[in-house]
Amino acid sequence: MDLLSNPWIVALFTFFIGLVGGIYIHKAKHSSNGKAEKLKSEKDALQAEFDEYKNSVADHFAQTSEMLGNLTQNYVKVYQHLAEGSQSLTNAEHPSLQLGLSEKQLTASMKQIESPEDSSDSDDMEAPRDYAPKSKDKDSEGTLSEAFSIKAGAQDTHEVEEILQPAEKKLA
Repeated sequence: MDLLSNPWIVALFTFFIGLVGGIYIHKAKHSSNGKAEKLKSEKDALQAEFDEYKNSVADHFAQTSEMLGNLTQNYVKVYQHLAEGSQSLTNAEHPSLQLGLSEKQLTASMKQIESPEDSSDSDDMEAPRDYAPKSKDKDSEGTLSEAFSIKAGAQDTHEVEEILQPAEKKLA
């Protein structure tokens, strides 16, 4: 009996050849090298997109900086034009219309506006007090102390009025 003449043997042999071929194709398609190459290509695409984004942000800020510089120069020119016009068109002796700032002063003030953190004036300022200071006498109570009163032991309203009347006269 010939093995190739039996259809079951031929079908079984074809099945095994197909199975081996499918396993080989599956391993070739889904191998770790294929995954690594796919991940590398995705990484390269994302890196290129990120680099393009960084460049566009840098270009944006460079253009914004240039525009702010132009705005500062235009502000100085407009101020000078208005000051010169006020001097030539109005009474030049009037102090509020005279040119008060030079170009250097205007440029310095515009730089201070652009970068206020460089200002040294903030160190000279004192924060407002949220309390009433005591008198110079160390033993005295402050005006916000609960023990502070007009006169120690003044329980009667007549005594309080006697104390307040001279003070009111001084104010009037």
